[in-house]
Amino acid sequence: ARLIPQSVTAGLQLGLGITMGWLGLTMVAEAPWIGVPALALLFGLPRLSPRMPVAALVLLAAVIVGTATGRTTVPTAIGFDLRPPPLALPGDWGEVWRAVELAVVPQLPLTLTNAVIVTAALCRDLFPERAGRATVRNLALTSGAMNLLLAPFGAMPMCHGAGGVT
Repeated sequence: ARLIPQSVTAGLQLGLGITMGWLGLTMVAEAPWIGVPALALLFGLPRLSPRMPVAALVLLAAVIVGTATGRTTVPTAIGFDLRPPPLALPGDWGEVWRAVELAVVPQLPLTLTNAVIVTAALCRDLFPERAGRATVRNLALTSGAMNLLLAPFGAMPMCHGAGGVT
């Protein structure tokens, strides 16, 4: 984190923001009859009631409309099970090396920058009085611990991420 200049961190924030914005606009263009009203609600409702959980309401409305129009489907079976998921350990070191080569190495730069360095910088900018908990060290340790502990149970890789903070 000390080796990466602030300009690179800001550039990553900008690039990720533009990418996410473009993805959102692409989704709006694919289904404008859902996307345009959703955008109108996202920008209009906070002006009417600043404390209203706008994103959650718009997401709920999109799920309802998507289900009603057949663009999304409801799961056929939802259940709860008290048994822990089965452990999925690699069969040999070849599998471990393949996972490192194909998944870990390509993902590492993005994870270190977006999920650790940019997230810590964003916390310092947005929440200076409480940012002492969201240090580069703490974010790296907790993301690493989550992934090392949960991957054998089939969990997808996860991180804190700057998008979650914003």
